[in-house]
Amino acid sequence: MKMSISVKNIVNSYLEKSKQLEKDNAVAEKEAVENIETASKQVTQLSKKLEKAKNKVKVYEKEASSFKYISWVDAIIKPIAEEMNKKLENRYYDILGPFGLSAETSIHFYKNGVDKDEKFEGDNCLSISFRPISLKKGIIHVVDYLINTKQYEKNTTGELNGFNYLDTPIKGGIDWLLAFMNNQEKKKLQGLKL
Repeated sequence: MKMSISVKNIVNSYLEKSKQLEKDNAVAEKEAVENIETASKQVTQLSKKLEKAKNKVKVYEKEASSFKYISWVDAIIKPIAEEMNKKLENRYYDILGPFGLSAETSIHFYKNGVDKDEKFEGDNCLSISFRPISLKKGIIHVVDYLINTKQYEKNTTGELNGFNYLDTPIKGGIDWLLAFMNNQEKKKLQGLKL
């Protein structure tokens, strides 16, 4: 025969469970408060560390922005262009580049007063290109567009970066560069393929 549980027993069971839950919750609440306080302290400490790190980054960025760099194009090519242009009559120049893996940089000397559409016709544009071989040693070469080695096939990295054209050491001063450029231009005008 089954014993029936009285309502009083049910209520007492509830009260006991409720008291135990209160005790358990009090312990859990105390642990939670301690964990929150510990985590808050850690967040504060990490925030301070983060702020210090951000300040260090600002200092390092300021230091890095004060570094001085020299552009080889501004320091070498531009003065060469200016000196060459002084010896050319009725022309102005434009520096193009550096381009590609070889950092090839060109100087174009355009005739004054020529329409934009005719800028590259005949001898309206004289051009010379340079490659930095070793800037730390001060070595730059001129590109010889009359010699196409055809070593690199069309549309390959080598061909697209102009490596089919040899470079040659500069063997003199501004007059040598002018003679080199004029020789290249003269042969181009005579119909030699580049």
